Amino acid sequence: MRRPTTLLDGSRRERVLLGGLLVLLVVVAPLAAFLGDPALAALVTAGPAVVGLLVAYAGAVAPRGPAGGRPDARTALDATAPAVSVRVADVVASRGDGDVRFELRLEVENHGAAPVVVVPGRSSRGRFRDQGSLALPPRRGGAHPGPHVGSLDLQLVVPAPEVAAGLAGCTGRRFGWTGVTVVLLAHNLGRTVTDELRLAFDLEPFTRTADGGWAWTEDLLTDDGGWGWLAGRSYRDLPLPV
Repeated sequence: MRRPTTLLDGSRRERVLLGGLLVLLVVVAPLAAFLGDPALAALVTAGPAVVGLLVAYAGAVAPRGPAGGRPDARTALDATAPAVSVRVADVVASRGDGDVRFELRLEVENHGAAPVVVVPGRSSRGRFRDQGSLALPPRRGGAHPGPHVGSLDLQLVVPAPEVAAGLAGCTGRRFGWTGVTVVLLAHNLGRTVTDELRLAFDLEPFTRTADGGWAWTEDLLTDDGGWGWLAGRSYRDLPLPV
């Protein structure tokens, strides 16, 4: 698109003309003083100030270089960012010698048109069974689940002393562990963009009985957390959270 025309657009030709005018004033100044013409002397005196204003204006409207017109690099990288969702797909709980064990399966889905790599991060409780990365191909449509959907298994073991102390101190109708949060890192194919995904859920396998005791229930996922959320984005390869 053609740039609008201005009085002075800062072109090289106009800068040369302004420079020539300034040189001319410098040459004419001694002549004005020699002739003793007050009008000519006043014009010569005001000339440099006028030229200075014109030069400043030309600099203000001068076209910017390529660096000023380039789109932000992050905007370009955002177009290549992972498009990944995570949710709790299944949970199984069991009781041992007073302790409580949870086995959770997290479903990770690639919604984008490019491959992604998902790496387990940390969990506020428990640990991932496998710390290896999960490579997901792009979504091609078709039935769900497809190759673009993978899973990660989370193991959570609560020792018996913690369970006993928690039950003894609980005054509510349900007892368990709320706000369990897991972190996943999703990389684009070139690992130039990394998304930190988080998912939080509540596990409450104990319910209070009519006589004030506690009973075990299979309806233990009182809040499955829905879908995980994007907690942060980095334009470099993030280390695993510690």
